[in-house]
Amino acid sequence: MVTKPLGTSDGARIGLIDGAWEAVIALEEFNRRLGVDGWIRLHPVDFAGLPAGARRFVHFNLGTTTNSVGLRYALVPIRRPGSRSAEGIEQLPFVDVSGHRVGRCIEVRQRVAVTEVGQTDFAASLPHVRNTDQLCEALVQRYAKMHPDMTHAELLAAGCAITTIDLDAR
Repeated sequence: MVTKPLGTSDGARIGLIDGAWEAVIALEEFNRRLGVDGWIRLHPVDFAGLPAGARRFVHFNLGTTTNSVGLRYALVPIRRPGSRSAEGIEQLPFVDVSGHRVGRCIEVRQRVAVTEVGQTDFAASLPHVRNTDQLCEALVQRYAKMHPDMTHAELLAAGCAITTIDLDAR
């Protein structure tokens, strides 16, 4: 099956909510404020599913990710989701930094077939993403609105990026 291009997200800016203040800021400003190298945006349900004492976290993205081994990332919940027009123009999501978590990326794998994701990855993932069926459901739920012109099968044919994060202690 030939996969359609997914488009890329704007990695240079992000919508930020910090208490009553909100604005679109540059990556450099985000990094300076939180003492990190970048962000990993999580849907609110996913963010809430991060166990408080977890030391390792595996995150799945559709297709590929720009996450890099050795960098520190702030895990932040999305408060207003982004979207993409039919022309591919992205409306940025807004994230809340008030309860963020931080960790160092220790591994990234790109375009892994969802059927090839192993139990070790699922064991460190979110409580509702512990097998292939749950991973497929989570990816479709996250990305179908962002790519309304693609079927669920076309989305999943892109595979997934797997990012492993060592979380800092809270």
